[in-house]
Amino acid sequence: MATFFTITIMAQPGTLDSNFGVNGKVTTPIGTANDYCSAILKLSTGKILAAGSTTSTMAFACYNPDGTLDLSFNGTGIMNYDFGAGNDKINKLVEQPDGKIIAAGDAIDA
Repeated sequence: MATFFTITIMAQPGTLDSNFGVNGKVTTPIGTANDYCSAILKLSTGKILAAGSTTSTMAFACYNPDGTLDLSFNGTGIMNYDFGAGNDKINKLVEQPDGKIIAAGDAIDA
């Protein structure tokens, strides 16, 4: 189970945005165990992309500004991507000017 947090720019510094998720927190199960978030990116659309790993695959979750899953992202709001034969994870997300996302991370070949 992955836990993602956000702090809105308009919120009091150091406080959670109570309009996001439940009391400023969202927990989204991605895989069966060992879900980790290691990169978060606020997109130009206002949506939030979170990425990391689940078990041994790369994991992504896309949220609307209120913390609900963006169902236009992969039909469920979440996506796993198995890049290599071993443990894979995302470390960094960048949005290009055309709106496309670059994800960088680690893929270990077992």
